[in-house]
Amino acid sequence: MSGNNWRGYRGTWRGGWNSSKRGSSYNSFKNNTYLYSGSPSISGNQTPTHSHGMDFLTPENSPFIGSLPSTSDLQVLRKRELEMCPFESWEIYLPSVSYESGSEIEKLVTIFLRFFSEFYNTDQFNRIKSNRVINLDHNDIIYDPDLVLEIPCIAELIRDQPERVLGAIGLAIDQILSNRYTNNSKDIDRTPLTIQLYNYSPITTLNSLRSSQYEKCVSVIGVVIKITNIRPRISRMAFLCSACKGVQVLSLLDGKYRVPTKCLARGCRGKSFFPMKTSPLTESAGWQSISIHELVGGDGVMHKSVECELNGCLVDSCIPGDVVTITAVVKASSGEQERASKERKNLIYLRAISVIISISNKQIFNEDDLSAIRELQKIPNLFKLITNSLSPTIYGHEVVKAGLVLGLFGGVTKQKDEHILMRGESHVLVVGDPGQGMNHLLQAVSTLTPRSLFVCGSSATAASLTITLTKEPGGGGDYTLEAGALVLGDCGVCCIDEFEKMNTQQLALIEAMEQQYIRVSKSGIICNLPARTSIIAAANPVGGHYNKTKTVSENLKMNSSLLSR
Repeated sequence: MSGNNWRGYRGTWRGGWNSSKRGSSYNSFKNNTYLYSGSPSISGNQTPTHSHGMDFLTPENSPFIGSLPSTSDLQVLRKRELEMCPFESWEIYLPSVSYESGSEIEKLVTIFLRFFSEFYNTDQFNRIKSNRVINLDHNDIIYDPDLVLEIPCIAELIRDQPERVLGAIGLAIDQILSNRYTNNSKDIDRTPLTIQLYNYSPITTLNSLRSSQYEKCVSVIGVVIKITNIRPRISRMAFLCSACKGVQVLSLLDGKYRVPTKCLARGCRGKSFFPMKTSPLTESAGWQSISIHELVGGDGVMHKSVECELNGCLVDSCIPGDVVTITAVVKASSGEQERASKERKNLIYLRAISVIISISNKQIFNEDDLSAIRELQKIPNLFKLITNSLSPTIYGHEVVKAGLVLGLFGGVTKQKDEHILMRGESHVLVVGDPGQGMNHLLQAVSTLTPRSLFVCGSSATAASLTITLTKEPGGGGDYTLEAGALVLGDCGVCCIDEFEKMNTQQLALIEAMEQQYIRVSKSGIICNLPARTSIIAAANPVGGHYNKTKTVSENLKMNSSLLSR
């Protein structure tokens, strides 16, 4: 190919990429970019195709597809500061940190290298090598005497700079694996290690999350109310220079798409690049967003909700209704632009480091609680005391209160046959004339359990009680699965007032009350969500007064199949 034709192609490509280069700065990429060079060539009379935004090369529109270099043909030209770096994967685990010999971060990696060489045994290293996941107890780090002696402020470093510290730990362990398995280097999986830090303390409430905690480590407890579909997110993208045919790999921090502004090859002035989606140098992982609500025991009220981002092996680790303990890094994303001003508000979200699901909802009792329980055990008529303690401001109604107390205690799940389980949750329906204090009794019940919800039947819908499927914003066509009251009250209590005003909504309760599951089969989503919830409802009879000559079903005009549950 002649030089004139080559200049013509370069001019065409530059014009096609001018719009994508605006507003970018070389300084934002030079620390995250390194070069691979190969020798592809343009064959035939192929016409170069413009690439805009996130349009990747395909065999139909790429002038290089027939001669893209293979992995073995690519030669790594590292950045100058990394040429003398003793750590092979520095740019993978610490993409935003430039290597400097003798720097604090370099000393930190060296200390972790010595520490974890003795911390794990051979079997543990073999497990890490195969799984590529490191489960790290926070207490093992901050309370180790040898490590604290070398890094006295290790707890503060994890709190204030979690991504940098975890990146240094991952780099150190990756270097240990590389040194241990040098002879079998072809068999080593080069997938970056994932560190899951758990048992982080103290626990932060969702209501207390502030912008001052940006980029800091927190641990929160909440109930999952919404999940999205799993999507791929590119973490490192390979770009092909249109001038020298060199390949650069760019780390896409926070999943934000970026394009190099300058080729790093010496003597090359190319400024237009093609993203290489199918290149072996491009790395991607699963991504999922969930929303968690803070569940506060003692008042039965759902409080603030926060979006949480799951990446890699954490995706699909929980479902709506699960109570989770999440260790995460506080992040901020640009929200929607306000109409009155040109400013954008930053929205706080969490990027999960680890997700622990609470298998049981058993409360942990301290010594004072156990001492009080022993004292209650000595009372001769304990059930009467518990009954009278339920909403003491409501005088009388001892039978109604006794029924509510029995509904709170529930029963025991039994196995009738080999494959038939009998539920242990009891459902209670209170029927009475208006003005008898049933609303106050239900509110008192909702405050006695650590996981409870209070729903008004006049405003409840079938979707708000079971499952809601909504389309995600952005026009992608994906659906978001949002849990209703019965799913959120799993292993708890759901109190429903004005039950008689729920007409068609009552039919949505039959499956949950009997099978203890809610089956979803909508918009291509098929799943079963647990709803092991005790339903305690209050209803007023038709006409305002209970007619003793009629049955309960006739007084309420309720479906007999629902009443039998």
